[in-house]
Amino acid sequence: MVVKKTQSARIKEIAKVLDLPEVTVKRVIDEYIASLQYSIIQGEDIEVRGVFQVSAEEIGGRIVPRGTVSPALKERAKRGYI
Repeated sequence: MVVKKTQSARIKEIAKVLDLPEVTVKRVIDEYIASLQYSIIQGEDIEVRGVFQVSAEEIGGRIVPRGTVSPALKERAKRGYI
């Protein structure tokens, strides 16, 4: 069964584990995501080690993001644990 967890729910979990205010965790995560998006828009490749890689390819004068899931994550998912 596939379950979708919201960013808000993840923020609450992380804040609890780290004993930090939710607003602090949200701000850090929002800024991190924005920095990843900015990098791709600027034509930089990004990687979240162990999760995914996105390359910024220029096609017809426009940046087109192309991504892959980490082989390590694929293997862990296949085995059913992380």
